[in-house]
Amino acid sequence: MRQATQKFEVSFVWIKLNEGYKWENSVQCSHWGEPFDTMNKHERKKFEDEISSATAGPFLVEKQPSLARVPYYPLENPALFAQFSDIAPTEESFIQWADEYGRLIDIESNKEFTHTYILSPFIPRSEENLESVCSCGRYRITERNGQYYLISKPDPLNLWKFEHRDLSFAVMLWELASNNDPRLNGIMELHEGTRRIYVYAFPKEKLEEIDFERFGKDENYSPNFISPPRRIENYFPQRYDVRKAALRYVLQEVIRKLSFYPLGFELHIDEKEQINKILKPGSLLSAMWYQLFLAVTGEIKLKRCSICGRWENMEGHRESWSKHANCANYDRVKRARKKKQGRAI
Repeated sequence: MRQATQKFEVSFVWIKLNEGYKWENSVQCSHWGEPFDTMNKHERKKFEDEISSATAGPFLVEKQPSLARVPYYPLENPALFAQFSDIAPTEESFIQWADEYGRLIDIESNKEFTHTYILSPFIPRSEENLESVCSCGRYRITERNGQYYLISKPDPLNLWKFEHRDLSFAVMLWELASNNDPRLNGIMELHEGTRRIYVYAFPKEKLEEIDFERFGKDENYSPNFISPPRRIENYFPQRYDVRKAALRYVLQEVIRKLSFYPLGFELHIDEKEQINKILKPGSLLSAMWYQLFLAVTGEIKLKRCSICGRWENMEGHRESWSKHANCANYDRVKRARKKKQGRAI
C-alpha cells in the first residue's frame, strides 16, 4: 500500500527571564501558601503527604517577578546538550546557564514532580508593579505580617545536579564511543555467563582520576565515586563490541529520560491532505536529550576544537576541520612567541 509523503518537523520554544535567577533557601509551604514550620499538629496531619515529599533546598527562584519573558528556539543550537554537559556542576554554573537558557523543566506543569511549594520574599518596586504581578495570572502572591511572598514551585538544586550528572555521563560515553577510546573497556563490563553488559556510571569530572588499567584488572579496585553498575536491558550480543554497547546504553538512557520528560508530537494535515508530524519537546531538558539522540544517530555532527575544547557544529565545515580560526591564530602567535623567546635565551 502506497503511503502519503510525510514531513518531519520539530517545534520547540522555551522561555528565559530578563531579570535572571538566584538560589534561595525558601520557606516550604502548602499550595495555599501556609508555611509548614508554623503549622500545628492537626494542620501538619492534613498536609502530611506534601510534607513527606518535600525536597531540600536551595531552590532556583526568580530574582524579581517579571512579565518580561524572552521566547527563543534552543534547538537552533545543535550543540546545546553537549555544552550543558561540559559546565561545572556548581551553583554558580547552573545560575549562569539558567540566566542564559532558562529552567530545565517547568515543574509547575510537570505532574511527575511532587516538590513542595515555597514562599519567596517579594519586595514590589511600586504599587503598579505589585498590581501588575498579582493580576498577570503567572504568579500567586500572599501577604504575611506586612511582607509579601511569592508562592512558587521551583527547581531544587538537587534536580539540576542529578540531571546534569546523567546527561554528562551519557554524552561522555557517546564521545568516547565516537573516538573508539580504550577507556570504554573499563567503564563497560560483559558477564560471559549471562551475556549481560553492565555500565559503571560516575561523574564526568572524575574521568581523569580513574586508573583504567587497574580498574579493568583488579577486582578490589573501585573508586569511591563509582556507583553500582547499571545493566543494558534487552541486549544479549553474540559478539561483544564495547563501542556498540556504549551507544546502546546511551540510547537506553535517552528513552528513559524522554519517558519522564516527554517528547510529544502533533499531527497536522495540510491543504494537500499530507500529514505533517511535528515533534514538540516538553522542556529544555527533553530537548537536550533529543539532541543527544540525533547526535548518536548521526543527524547532528559535532566536533571539539583541538585547542579550546569547545564544541562546534560541523554543518558547513570540512570533515578535516579541527580548530576554530581564532584558536588557530592564537596558537600560531603563541608558538611563534615561544620560539622567539627560545632564540633570545
